[in-house]
Amino acid sequence: MKKSLLCIFTVLLATNLSARMNPFEPTDTFFEKQDEYVKKVEQEKQIQMQAELKRKKELELVAEQEAQKQAEILKQQLQIEKEKRLQEQKTATQMIKVVEPKVEPKIIVKKDTYQILPFVKIQISQEGLEVYIDKRYKLVNQDILVDQKKFLFDFRGTESFYTVRKILKESKDFKSFAVGTHMEKNFFRVVIELRDNVSKYKEFVDNKNSFIKIVKIK
Repeated sequence: MKKSLLCIFTVLLATNLSARMNPFEPTDTFFEKQDEYVKKVEQEKQIQMQAELKRKKELELVAEQEAQKQAEILKQQLQIEKEKRLQEQKTATQMIKVVEPKVEPKIIVKKDTYQILPFVKIQISQEGLEVYIDKRYKLVNQDILVDQKKFLFDFRGTESFYTVRKILKESKDFKSFAVGTHMEKNFFRVVIELRDNVSKYKEFVDNKNSFIKIVKIK
């Protein structure tokens, strides 16, 4: 009995050893595992490529959206600047209209004109009394007679004429005027008589143009 069991064990061992004579020879299980590994690697590559492609598209979409957003912002800024410039122009136009000087109607002052001689003219108005002498005749002397309330003006000249006097009934500031000649002393005189004290009057003399203006101080 023991001999039989020993024989069976010996046969089985020999068979097993025969099967393992080349331990490096690939088995069917190895090839199956290899195929599964290659397929798995390919699948992972595909998944990775798809993920990269999806990520790329997402980045492109984000970039496109950002570009559109920036373009919209720029458009809004340009519109705001345009509206601002229009408002500034409108405001400037309104300001110009506001500050436009108002043309007041010119007040024409009525003047009474007396052409005493061809070279002597006197004008009287509410503003005062003006004496115009031809520029050929220069003022050589002037005086004030305080007690008589008179201004005297002497002009160089040898003209011969009769003394001219005029009472100014309508003037509230001036009573009369007179123009007379002093040929022997080579001058003629213009006398202005006032209705009030001379201290209440002021005279302006332009020697170059032989012009005199007398006004009452208000």
